[in-house]
Amino acid sequence: MMMYIFIALAVGLALYAHLGPKLSNMQEGMWEVTMETKMPGTQTSIPVKNSQCLKKDAPAPEVSLPGYNCRSRYKRYHYYVIGNYVFCKIQCEGPGVIQGDGYIKYSGDTLKGKIQMRTIEDEGQRQQRFNTYISGFRTGGCKQ
Repeated sequence: MMMYIFIALAVGLALYAHLGPKLSNMQEGMWEVTMETKMPGTQTSIPVKNSQCLKKDAPAPEVSLPGYNCRSRYKRYHYYVIGNYVFCKIQCEGPGVIQGDGYIKYSGDTLKGKIQMRTIEDEGQRQQRFNTYISGFRTGGCKQ
């Protein structure tokens, strides 16, 4: 009996996250998105800028990390919406695997967010952690 309740709750939450509230304070269109990756304990950062078409039904910007494939938004990028926030989980593949959890907050025609990233290493190797900060602004309508 408990198993059925757990399954029903999990299905309900998944449907709510997928079909539930949409972003109310986001402007759809082309966005210039800047992602800056910072390593803890260093002054080094890696900024990457790009333009993306963002819509309420696909509000999570694609993450760019040099040398990694993070672009498969629907296969490896999972998100849910609460109010003006998009919470996300991401996995990037390249010379190793990087996973992350974070958020993006929309305020009309601007966005800001942070993704806490970590390397997934083989047993015995040290895991590295770093942050990717996201900012952006709407530049106009999406190009057809």
